[in-house]
Amino acid sequence: SYLKSNYGTMSLSQDS
Repeated sequence: SYLKSNYGTMSLSQDS
């Protein structure tokens, strides 16, 4: 996914 939340945290990661 493009935006994913990590374990309920407000962390947005970029998936290529």
